[in-house]
Amino acid sequence: MSDGREPEENLSALSNSQLVAAVARLQRRVATLENELEEHRHGVTEAGEPIPGGDRLRLQRLELAVQATNDGVWDWDIVNKRIWQSAPLRHLYGYAESELEEQFDIDDESDSWCAGLHPEDRPLWARTLRDHLRDDTPYKLEFRYRMPAGDYRWIGTIGQVIRDGEGTPIRMVGSNRDITDRVNAMDALRASEARLEEAQQTAQVGNWEYFPATDRLVWSAETHRIFGTSPGDFHPTLEGFRKLVHPDDRERLRGVNDEFARTGKQTSYEHRIVLDSGEIRWVHQVNEPFDDDKGETESRRGTVQLITERKLAEQALKNSEASWIACRH
Repeated sequence: MSDGREPEENLSALSNSQLVAAVARLQRRVATLENELEEHRHGVTEAGEPIPGGDRLRLQRLELAVQATNDGVWDWDIVNKRIWQSAPLRHLYGYAESELEEQFDIDDESDSWCAGLHPEDRPLWARTLRDHLRDDTPYKLEFRYRMPAGDYRWIGTIGQVIRDGEGTPIRMVGSNRDITDRVNAMDALRASEARLEEAQQTAQVGNWEYFPATDRLVWSAETHRIFGTSPGDFHPTLEGFRKLVHPDDRERLRGVNDEFARTGKQTSYEHRIVLDSGEIRWVHQVNEPFDDDKGETESRRGTVQLITERKLAEQALKNSEASWIACRH
């Protein structure tokens, strides 16, 4: 049964002439949708006839779907230096249809669209576009663009050039998307991770997570520092961790882990580790299970704290007390 949609085309498998035809179909389809939306807003067709109830509902759904996406489609006529832009694309840049120029020339420094690019991003955008036109290097990047109000938004773009029989670029099609929210979220996450790493380094506390199903062990930067390893050179595994444990503590640690596997309760313990340099350090670990929706242990999460100075102080105190007792007798 058909749902009324046209089948998707594999654009990468089309010839230049077929791709041009596909773009033309896309333009006609977008124009049709825009006309349908405009009719829906007025409740009548171009002929002035009322839109039937079922069609009105379909158009309402269509309008919601169009409004829900941030994607905008463009088609650049390289030969005639003109660009076609879909309504969502015009809206993405904050312009009404009549306000956006249709002329586009990458070599014109005064081009109105190019002028909106952030000064720091324009060289990368221009280089990426020229490389794609020259040798089909993928055209996919992110850049900042100035809105009419003066603020900048992050835009993600992807495109594909169309060439004539001699390989000369004649058209290019693609789409743009507003990715500002995602970029801001990633920036906030990186800032949070940086603050966490700084706090862990100050407290000498690292964190880790172990996934039994894949034997994958993930260490934070501070955990690597505690164990004297580097994220680029050492990829932690359970066996790799065991080799770093002091030989005299391995059997006791095995018993602790067996008890953890049996009870599934949070546990804490202290043990020594031996760095590649031969340095011996004391650490305090706490770990607990993290279960999935079925109650099965999906991973084990924990923290590791460097406590060498404390253990040495405790041992020095014990030795001092032992010496004082020996002197009394």
